[in-house]
Amino acid sequence: MRYNQPNIIPISNTLYLLVEDWRYEWEYDSNISAEILVPAGFIYDGASIPRIFWSILGVTRDGVHRGASLVHDWIYTYDGRLPDGSVVRRIKMSDGSVKVLDTYDKWSRRDCDRFFKKMLLQTSLGWLKTQIIYIAVRCFGWIKWN
Repeated sequence: MRYNQPNIIPISNTLYLLVEDWRYEWEYDSNISAEILVPAGFIYDGASIPRIFWSILGVTRDGVHRGASLVHDWIYTYDGRLPDGSVVRRIKMSDGSVKVLDTYDKWSRRDCDRFFKKMLLQTSLGWLKTQIIYIAVRCFGWIKWN
């Protein structure tokens, strides 16, 4: 499964502005799905990949992984305690109706990083590049968390 990339514009050499609301949906199973919303106006730094790795990995701050980076930075910005309305869960009931839950979400850094990896795997980066980026995030993400 691939996802649409967010509409962003550069506002400096290292920062991007999200131009319109961006949503990412995923399923837990056939009866439960969720959606995370990052609102327009959010400013983030894209993938914080040191320039030396750009040519080695073929990855820049705003490449095919920008949706994953956006969600990752959104969760990191709030240290895992997302604002109300950021995550919505849908439960398919036995009668066929759908119950929508606006949930309060608390993500651990590990869960956030794993979710980032899951999203990266949906891009054209491939398994090896995804693993390298994920390991780097696990090793150095603590710098921006808290």
